[in-house]
Amino acid sequence: MDESFSIILPQAQQQMLALHPVCQSLYLTEMGYRPRAFSEDRERQKDTQQYILIYCTAGEGQFRVLNQTYQVLANQFFILPAYCVHSYAPNPDNPWTIYWLHFFGTNARAMVTFLQGENLYAPVDVKFSEDRIKLFQEIFSHAEQTQDIYHLIHACNYLSHFLTSFKSLEKENTLRSSGIENVIKLMKENLDRTFMLNDFVEVSGLSASHFSAVFKAEVKQAPMSYFNFLKIQHACQLLKNTNYSVKKIATMIGFDDAYHFARIFEKTMSIAPGRFRKRR
Repeated sequence: MDESFSIILPQAQQQMLALHPVCQSLYLTEMGYRPRAFSEDRERQKDTQQYILIYCTAGEGQFRVLNQTYQVLANQFFILPAYCVHSYAPNPDNPWTIYWLHFFGTNARAMVTFLQGENLYAPVDVKFSEDRIKLFQEIFSHAEQTQDIYHLIHACNYLSHFLTSFKSLEKENTLRSSGIENVIKLMKENLDRTFMLNDFVEVSGLSASHFSAVFKAEVKQAPMSYFNFLKIQHACQLLKNTNYSVKKIATMIGFDDAYHFARIFEKTMSIAPGRFRKRR
C-alpha cells in the first residue's frame, strides 16, 4: 500500500460502543495507516483516555512516555498507555511506516498487559504477517461504515482478533520453526495409534535431550500428556455422537485396556466416560 488512510469514529458512535453490551469491553475509536510518515510528530500534553497501539512495519521512529525515550525499529509494536502524556515521531532519515489504532473498554487494560507482558512500555519484536495486515484492513472496511451499528460491532470483534494476533501468530511461527508443529500434526492424524516418545523426537528434528523441554515450553504440556489429551477429546465426540461401547471407543483411540482408558479419561475430564455419556 502506498497511500495513507485513517478514520476517527464520531463521538456519538464512540459513546454508543462504550455502552453497548457486545462492545463495551473492547472497542475502537480511531485507526489508520501511514507509509513513510515524514511528518507524523505527535505530542499529547493532556492525558488521552484511549490506549494507542502503533505497529511499525518499516523504517524507524521513537516515542517518549513517563520521561523515558524508546527507539522503534521495523517489525516492532508498542502501546502508549491511557491517561498518560506521551509523544512519538518518525526518524527523519528513515521514516517509519505504521499501522495505528486507538482503543478502550473495560478489558482494554487487561489486553495491554497480555500483549506487553513484562516489557511495560518498551517496543515488542514481532514477525511481519500478511494475515495481521488483512485483519487490520477488515476492521477498517467495517469501521468506515460509521452509521451502521452492525458494521461497528463487527469491527470491534475483529479488533480483539487483531490485537491477540501479536501473540497468537508469533506462537504459530515458534511452533513451526521449532518442529513442534509437525509433531502435533502427526498426533492429530494418528489418534488410533500408540507412539513412543522417540517417534515424536524423530519427526521434530530435535535432539532427544532437547525435544521434551521445547515441547513443554511451547505447548505447556509434556508430549505424551498432550497426545492423550487429544485422544480423550476424540473419545468425547465418540461418546456423544455414537453408540459404541466404552471398550470399543478405547480400542478406536489406541488403548488396549479399557480400564486404563477410563482412568485417563476421568483424570482428564474429571468424570468417568459412562457418566459423561449419560450427561450428554
